Formats: sequence, structure tokens, C-alpha cells
Amino acid sequence: MSIEQLISQFLGANIILLLVAVFIILSVLLGVRIVPQSQKFVVERFGRLQAVLGPGINFIVPFIDRVRHKVSILERQLPNA
Repeated sequence: MSIEQLISQFLGANIILLLVAVFIILSVLLGVRIVPQSQKFVVERFGRLQAVLGPGINFIVPFIDRVRHKVSILERQLPNA
């Protein structure tokens, strides 16, 4: 067997596994959202409100859900007149 045949045989057998692994890694990276303690995230699915994510680690459906707004929930003091 020549080197070209070995390379093509290796890539042919493992290309599906490589694509599946890349898809899984990409889905995990895009699906995990870490919300800071001073914020809430508004999640939309197909342009409609889906959920409001509170502080901490949250999971969304990758490629479908999107974080559209980041709302600050800090209390602000007004100056006394």
C-alpha cells in the first residue's frame, strides 16, 4: 500500500467521527451561557420570548436560541436632594 492509499483510507473511516466530535464540541460551547450575578439574559427562540436566564450557569439550545438582551439588575441609589 502506498502512503496516499493509507491516508485516504484513514480519512475515509474517521471523517464521520471527526465531524460528529466537532459538532458536539461546538454545540456545548454555544449552548452554555454563564450569566453574571448582576445581570439577567433574555433568550429568544425564533424571535419570540423563550426564557429569562438568572445568574449562574445556564443551558440554551444551540443554533436555535439566542441571547437578545442583557438586563442589569443592580440597584442604584438616587442622590438625596
